[in-house]
Amino acid sequence: MRKITIKKVKLKECEILQKELNTFIVNKSSGLLAVRHTNQWYTDLLLMDIAQKIYYSFRSRIENATQFSTLSFAANEAITLIQVILSANHHRESEESFVLDKFKNILHESLINL
Repeated sequence: MRKITIKKVKLKECEILQKELNTFIVNKSSGLLAVRHTNQWYTDLLLMDIAQKIYYSFRSRIENATQFSTLSFAANEAITLIQVILSANHHRESEESFVLDKFKNILHESLINL
């Protein structure tokens, strides 16, 4: 399967996406303790695993501190990142909202064109 590539991603955008990934992981992990061995439990566990992989990818890019990065995602990572963005609290600063909407639209369009 092809990869989804996003070029010229700013460091600040990586930080915003990483913050949303962390919030998503924390929220999902708190709900995992309630009920085990259901279909939703397995789905949440899978989403958390993929989100954590993306989180550490952003972390390494932020630590390298280049002005722009090129991000590549497999289809499952792109879908997970869209779910993270869709689950984000909509009471964000305008810059954060803009970045989240931008990436949601880019990833959605890229998934449609796979």
